Amino acid sequence: WAAHEGPVYGLSVLTSMDRLITAGWDGKLKQWDMSGRLLAQMQTGSPVTAMVVNETVAGELVTGHADGSIRYWTLHPMQLQELVPLAGGRIKSLAYHASSEGYAASDTDGRVWYWVKGQKPGQIAALSAYIRTLAFDTEGGRLFGGSWFDLYRWELPAGSIQVLDTDHRGIIADIAWSHATNEIVSISRQTDASV
Repeated sequence: WAAHEGPVYGLSVLTSMDRLITAGWDGKLKQWDMSGRLLAQMQTGSPVTAMVVNETVAGELVTGHADGSIRYWTLHPMQLQELVPLAGGRIKSLAYHASSEGYAASDTDGRVWYWVKGQKPGQIAALSAYIRTLAFDTEGGRLFGGSWFDLYRWELPAGSIQVLDTDHRGIIADIAWSHATNEIVSISRQTDASV
């Protein structure tokens, strides 16, 4: 269904409520039932460029924005709790780790932040190429990021970084951590389009 005016940058199924949350470049958060009926919506004040949901903490939602900020929301009801500006470009990616309550964000200026819920985000990298996708490992002690050709791994909380060479010949568009096999999976686009 036509959910947003422009790209959809966030989508999450709320299993506890049998609902769907979407977020888009039009700056809107929307809540739907599974048949596509709009239940609630809110204007965020800036185009949404990334989103993560934590259903276990009173239905918390975190969004990243084109204005370089992150915003914390409640889902029941849907309302803004806090706006945190980060000193950088447009937020490109967000990641969340449930048991450690760790968050990570990257922006289009090559900066990467890490923080634990309730703390102020701390910058752990300033790279020449920006990180397009982020993922935590099973324990939440390592953060992975994907960019052009390479993967990056940060040991947390210190933020020491290691660059991991890959066979990709282009942009790594997305990564995911496999809890079953303790492996990182990456997919690239355009030049090699490989997994």
